Amino acid sequence: MAHLAPDLDYEKYRKSYEYLSSAIDTSDGLVIDASRIATASGVGIDIRVEALINAPEFSELESASGSRESALESALYGGEDHLLLATSDAQDFGFLEIGQVIKGDGIYLDGVKTKTSGGYQHSW
Repeated sequence: MAHLAPDLDYEKYRKSYEYLSSAIDTSDGLVIDASRIATASGVGIDIRVEALINAPEFSELESASGSRESALESALYGGEDHLLLATSDAQDFGFLEIGQVIKGDGIYLDGVKTKTSGGYQHSW
């Protein structure tokens, strides 16, 4: 329930603002929120699974969920996280790079188009 007490380095985002071409919080789920950026921008996004697995927080998620597959499913399609997903043309400036913007549409995992359902679906 990170959305109740977010632990984000907002100053880091403020300092990087001029380099970001888009950003969204991932509270509805990484894949669905990435698809919102992709749709709004007319591009695709290719997420590198290995980058997620190698993220410092992943081992904690894996321990809590009981398996790597369950942890990955949670990281990709679960909601309730409060992190920012951003796109930028800039080189490394302190963010974890998990993928790239590509020509086309949709969300890809290691080059394979994936479902964009899952995550939290607003119903307004």
